Amino acid sequence: MEYYSGKHHFKRIGEIISNQTNDVCICEEIGSSSEKKRLLWIVKNRILARTLLEVFHEKDETPLYLDTFSLRENTVFVFPYEGERSLFRFLGGELLTEKEQEEVWRRLVEACMTCDVPYAILFQILRQRGLQIQPDGEITFSYCLDLRNFEAERSEEDCAAVCAEIILELMEMSKAKDTPLKRLLQEKCEEDRYGSFAELFQDIISNSKSFKRNRKENGLKRALRSVINNKDKIVKILIVLCVLLAAVAVILTVSQLKYGEIPILRLFQNTFQTIGTEKLVQ
Repeated sequence: MEYYSGKHHFKRIGEIISNQTNDVCICEEIGSSSEKKRLLWIVKNRILARTLLEVFHEKDETPLYLDTFSLRENTVFVFPYEGERSLFRFLGGELLTEKEQEEVWRRLVEACMTCDVPYAILFQILRQRGLQIQPDGEITFSYCLDLRNFEAERSEEDCAAVCAEIILELMEMSKAKDTPLKRLLQEKCEEDRYGSFAELFQDIISNSKSFKRNRKENGLKRALRSVINNKDKIVKILIVLCVLLAAVAVILTVSQLKYGEIPILRLFQNTFQTIGTEKLVQ
């Protein structure tokens, strides 16, 4: 099957979703130099199509879709398509370290915080687990969405709550230990206490072991750098003395290990046992 938008010519090569509300299919763009693949929503409900247009244009004059056109009584939305690399399938087959797991959770929340996806669309993506992970670890979104239960009034609060639930699912998949972060997420999810992605992000980094470890290491580095760069002469003198004392301690330790004694201490041993020709020790 082929579709003409007036600007573009598409050839269907695969179907992902088909129901009474919408179809989602993969197409090749015919005539383009790179033969790009596109994802098409074929929306069969006129009211829903009008609602989607309002949602996409509510805050941004440049919507996420690349094109839209009419197909008989249906409305078609065209999106970029990069292939499927499901976050859940990826994590299900990988053994990640604790640090790597925390990095995935953090990147997921960051992706939600910084994206331009309207909350109503983002809620559908999160609820349907349309999450991808790229080879470089970047979290992206899949627009392969079933629109039968689309709700235009969804807010950031709703999205943050679902995102927290997803992180708990990822913890279970990765067999994460029972940590303060896990207990906190469970408690807040049960009580619907997340009001924003910023709050969720703060909980993650505040209870992340790797984040705390990096913060301590960075704090130590900053302290050392500030001491080294200190222009106070007294501080510099103390630093030099400490270095010299450390060097002396190393020399003495090596001498003890090599000779079984510290040669320099001989100067202070048996010094006054003989004076002239008379021995003081009988």
